[in-house]
Amino acid sequence: SYKALIGGSSGNFFIGKNDKTSGIGVQDSEFKIISSTSDAWNGEWHFLCFVSYESYENNKIIKKNKLFVDATQIGSTTNFSGGTGDIYIAHENESDGYYFKGLIDEVKFYNKELNETEIKTLFDSSAINCDPDCYEAGKKSVKRGDYNDNEKIDLGDAIGILQELTTSSTKYQLTSCKAILDNGISKGDGIYTIDPDGQGNIEPFDVFCDMSSDGGGWTKIEYKMDLELKNHFNDEGDKSRYLSNNFETVLSTDKILAIQKVSTEGKQQYVGECKNVIHYLYEAAETDKYRHAFGYKFIDNTESFSQRQDYTDPNNPNLIIQVLEDGCKENDDVLRSTSVMIKSVKVPLINVKSSDNGDSTDEFGSQLTKNPAWLR
Repeated sequence: SYKALIGGSSGNFFIGKNDKTSGIGVQDSEFKIISSTSDAWNGEWHFLCFVSYESYENNKIIKKNKLFVDATQIGSTTNFSGGTGDIYIAHENESDGYYFKGLIDEVKFYNKELNETEIKTLFDSSAINCDPDCYEAGKKSVKRGDYNDNEKIDLGDAIGILQELTTSSTKYQLTSCKAILDNGISKGDGIYTIDPDGQGNIEPFDVFCDMSSDGGGWTKIEYKMDLELKNHFNDEGDKSRYLSNNFETVLSTDKILAIQKVSTEGKQQYVGECKNVIHYLYEAAETDKYRHAFGYKFIDNTESFSQRQDYTDPNNPNLIIQVLEDGCKENDDVLRSTSVMIKSVKVPLINVKSSDNGDSTDEFGSQLTKNPAWLR
């Protein structure tokens, strides 16, 4: 029979005490995850502190939750979920029977992790707002009968309720590989857990981080499979068109977009393999050299220019596309390739637009799995 000291308006979370066993605990979704039945309540003042935070250990984000009573830890768990919403003081929700009997002197919220030293300091400096005779030889206690008979909190019961928000935080902002590198906790190239949207709806997930190349801090965006080298259309002659299906990435679109939001740089090399398919320069037509130049679509569905030499787009000044090698200009039946470097936070690309594609001998593809995108 736990009664809430602090409760969520949804009724699925509270910090409270058990009025039958004198236990103190934290409850989440009707499951008591931290509890103690050995701490006597006995009408005395107690200092309760619940700390929920994330720790970075062995390249993983570990959730930790601790309950302190009078600056002594009485329980801990890694299994706890939180959220946003209204907070009720001294009751869990509007249902009858959920009101806490007793006085609450002060409530504080911090958006930072409190360590045990800070908790002890707060406990030692706590001032109780009550009559002088409520102290017994320096002991913080409450006189019997100080709670409401009607079990409902009122302004006189909640003396000095305070919400204190701090701007500092000891929690690492592990939003990306770059953030891990900047915080000095990189252990070199490898798999790390990141949380690009922080307190958003996306749970932390694993990525590969390149911590050594080009300054380090690059998050790898991989593809599930290659684009097969084959004829993709073979109908109605040449025309400018995208492939019917987008490329598949290992990470979901929402995760990649979240990484993009915390990134300022991106890079990807696209190597287009070809047989009889022009990817950029069309030497045979001097007056219309670039009418077969590929176009590129990115994961946010924006597109580059196509069928032209200059990919520079005044509407996307941070999208840079450079042709590194153009073997496909030979336009013959030999397997060749055209290599393009894309520098933009918009990567990865998810589709390509071609124009030289209508004959049965026109084949193109790309080893996407060997050329992932990188964000930083």
